[in-house]
Amino acid sequence: MNKDVTIKIKGLQKYPEGERVETVTETGGEYFFRNGSHFVKFEEEVEGFTEVSKCLLKVKEDYVEMTKKGLVDSHMIFEKDKCHRTQYKTPFGVIMMGMQTKHIHMMEEENALAIQIEYELNAEEEHMADCSIRIMIKSKV
Repeated sequence: MNKDVTIKIKGLQKYPEGERVETVTETGGEYFFRNGSHFVKFEEEVEGFTEVSKCLLKVKEDYVEMTKKGLVDSHMIFEKDKCHRTQYKTPFGVIMMGMQTKHIHMMEEENALAIQIEYELNAEEEHMADCSIRIMIKSKV
């Protein structure tokens, strides 16, 4: 895969009362492969704010780690059949979150990497939503 990539992240949260929230982020970034892991660096914007979050995505078989620093600070780890906790810092406050990962699937091609994550989101020890994230990373032409 080329160093310059496009990243599309599509998140879906399904709440127990039936509400569904979908978010889509599409941006450019930098890809590299080191010690058996795929890495992507990119910046994430939040509507209504000028400050961005610098993000680092680390992917290997059955493991995805996303670190954000800036407007939003977090260190989320998704690992099949495991629960990881993190402090999710936003401009509105800090939330203690847990992600119980149910499924991770990675599909690697010569110029693309697709990742699907299914997980249960807990906030402050309470079940909040069933979630999925789809990440598509493609080489820029």
